[in-house]
Amino acid sequence: MNDPHVAALTYQVVESDSSEFQNPNDVEIDTDEFTGRLSKGILTLQPKDHFTTESEVRPMTDQLVQAWEIDAGLRYGRPDFQLRFAGSQIVDRNPNNNT
Repeated sequence: MNDPHVAALTYQVVESDSSEFQNPNDVEIDTDEFTGRLSKGILTLQPKDHFTTESEVRPMTDQLVQAWEIDAGLRYGRPDFQLRFAGSQIVDRNPNNNT
């Protein structure tokens, strides 16, 4: 890749044995660092800044995900779900440059 860019990171919702979400509404996310959407059990986060590798941005997304899980646990009294990392999408911002 000539100019790699992390376009998105995805996380899969893993429900606890005691919970099942029935057709939950989509959730839009907009923080200083990311935009994203939770839809149909998949959380997709797009970094607002440029990162060339997953390892550069993943600690930030993992921190956001962990905070979300903790918040949900505190609000509802138990952790009903976890978000498990599922992968990233890296694109070449300059695919035609042959240098």
